Amino acid sequence: MDVQANGPGYMVYTVFDCEGEINPAAMKAVGELVGLTFNIEDEDEVLRGPVLVVLAGDK
Repeated sequence: MDVQANGPGYMVYTVFDCEGEINPAAMKAVGELVGLTFNIEDEDEVLRGPVLVVLAGDK
């Protein structure tokens, strides 16, 4: 597991070096949470496989 992103009230975990399918739902959710847009054409930016988003507090 990798910590993909973290901040006040959230932590995003991904599977390290996952070769699974691109996970557009996870990219949308994480992008909205952290305020960024993923470039689906850039292999280094796409999220693949399972993604766990842990929210705490008011997020």
